[in-house]
Amino acid sequence: MTKKIKQIVSLSLAGVLLILFGTLFFMISINTADELPRILEYKRSRLSDGVTFSVYEKLPNESFTEKLAIDTELDTQTVDALGEVKPVLVNEYFFDTYGIAVDGSAITNYQITAHTPAAVISDRAARDLASDESVIGRTITLYDKEFTIIGIYKKPAGFPRGISSDFYERVYIPYTCRSGYQELAIDTLAAPKGSYAEKALALLGMTQTDTDYYLENDIAVKHDIVANFPTALIFALTVVIAVYCIKNLKRLFHHTRRRLSPEYERYTVPQIIKRRKWFLLARMLIAAAVIAVPIALLVLFPPKLVLPLSYIPYDNIFDIGWYYNAFRSAVQISNSDLTVGNLYYSHLFTATCITALVLFILTVVLMLFTAVKLDAVVFKQLFKEPQIADENDLSDEADSSGENEPTQGPEERSEMGDEPHPDEAEQPKETE
Repeated sequence: MTKKIKQIVSLSLAGVLLILFGTLFFMISINTADELPRILEYKRSRLSDGVTFSVYEKLPNESFTEKLAIDTELDTQTVDALGEVKPVLVNEYFFDTYGIAVDGSAITNYQITAHTPAAVISDRAARDLASDESVIGRTITLYDKEFTIIGIYKKPAGFPRGISSDFYERVYIPYTCRSGYQELAIDTLAAPKGSYAEKALALLGMTQTDTDYYLENDIAVKHDIVANFPTALIFALTVVIAVYCIKNLKRLFHHTRRRLSPEYERYTVPQIIKRRKWFLLARMLIAAAVIAVPIALLVLFPPKLVLPLSYIPYDNIFDIGWYYNAFRSAVQISNSDLTVGNLYYSHLFTATCITALVLFILTVVLMLFTAVKLDAVVFKQLFKEPQIADENDLSDEADSSGENEPTQGPEERSEMGDEPHPDEAEQPKETE
């Protein structure tokens, strides 16, 4: 296999891997950003008793708590055809606040006030119950009660969403359907950023800086961070392409001007363009096609630059201790030994960041490698400069134009990279 074929094969392989890693990077970032809700979430620590449902029911009025989602996971129960599942007590705002789509009906306020035994299960659990027919309207047994299935939600699948779950099937039921619910602690409270429900969180003591029984998880900020991933990759791609094109076009002009003739100083820019127009046009088209890639990405994926101020110290951005404490707090909220309830969104953010960082590094490295190989294969092999004119044609043209400028000596042309004329080869010095 010749060197040229090896370069073409390596360039093709690098291009395929670049497209593959870049596509995976965009898909993971966009899908995760769509799935992360813009909410402020507080999870109860295992070391505390937390807020009970009776305290929640004493909040001022319904408009004050609108969109305030609450949930508590109970111990696993065995259900026929499903095996072990985790019942979850929720209120009427849970599915809407978290943005979980439900086929059929979600838990309603009427079912909570009437203590109606209703249940919402996942699509995977629905297939296990009856793969060939609808399960809405069927019943399952929990705590010696018959719960009617009223809705089906789609369980997250794929990478990294699939590994973010703890693989337990969850059955969501109204919180009033569990006997003695008033004294049960609420595992998670969540409210959309900027809503009235945030005031309810403050009233419950969630936003106090000295609280230690609930841990804050700002999913809205994590949503913005993940949404910035495609913008970072497009910016890196634009910088690599810009540097590459500027370097190549500059080298192209000087190389073309030098190769036109040993007397290259005679030619102006219009003359250079006229004599080498097809060669110049080919390189300009390639450069335009390459530059069009980040422009197309910017049009398809508009930039979403959001500065996560909660992850940056206000007084000193080089404060290592601040970053250490922030990292320690993030680990604490993501550690299942310190918190209760479903940690799906925390795990999803962590898995996405790790995966996106690896794909980002691989994509940038492949971008640089592809640029180098593209220069070696396309510009140096496929577009070799043709011979414009030999020395006799150039001398005839100079005589016909009436110009009689001294030509450059071999030393001057060697400085420009031109080979000396055979007649001007170094002759042995005559002895005196």
